[in-house]
Amino acid sequence: MKQRPESLYQRVVNAIVAGVDDGRYAPGMRLPGERELAKEFNVSRPTIRQAMSALEMRGLV
Repeated sequence: MKQRPESLYQRVVNAIVAGVDDGRYAPGMRLPGERELAKEFNVSRPTIRQAMSALEMRGLV
């Protein structure tokens, strides 16, 4: 069975989780704004919003 390719917002979620794990984003620290994150990950702001929703559902933000 073929695995679905990872969606763009999921890549952002994984990158932010990795950033928390490696200390780039400290627990309790505010993440950069939507505009800055979109620029950093080279994605649209709606993609960042979707990633933030996914992180919120996981209880990470």
